[in-house]
Amino acid sequence: KYFVDLHGSAAEALFERSPLGDLSVLDFSGVRWVEETFRQMVMFGARGGAKAQRSCCLLAELLLLQLEDSKEGEGGSGAGAYQSYRKCRDLLEKAYVRLNSMAELAEEVKLDQAYISRLFARYDEEAPYKKLMRLKMNHAARLLFRENVLVKNAAAAVGFEDAAHFSRVFKKCYGVSPLNFASSVGRSAVS
Repeated sequence: KYFVDLHGSAAEALFERSPLGDLSVLDFSGVRWVEETFRQMVMFGARGGAKAQRSCCLLAELLLLQLEDSKEGEGGSGAGAYQSYRKCRDLLEKAYVRLNSMAELAEEVKLDQAYISRLFARYDEEAPYKKLMRLKMNHAARLLFRENVLVKNAAAAVGFEDAAHFSRVFKKCYGVSPLNFASSVGRSAVS
């Protein structure tokens, strides 16, 4: 979590114009730019001095402007596109176990696969199929680690009929085979 002390009449005016001004909860995807802006503020702030203070002020202004731009993208002219993205993302997060392809996602949300890919490129940091596979592999990893299930059962639980294919995808995601996952996580936690 980050905290920033913004003060002065200019900061107050900028804050009031930003989406934070109405004290509502913001929901937007892709927060790397927020983290990077805060990281830069911390870096400049640690230096001290007038230039560092000015840099932090400009970064705070940039952050609020980016939030405003992000919010406009959700509620402005791209509102329909953003709602379509949210519909796709929410379905992926809710139904990743039973969904096995982009075609299935597209069929359920009644959108073209290419359009879905463009939506994710615009509003997310991860392609839709990659997100689907990551969600599946995270679920499988929990099963393997916490419940100590067999690899073939973990594969079946996330919709893979072929355990060998599941193992390849899992290894690509985690860098270790599902068979060795629990022991490698256990060693990492102990080390």
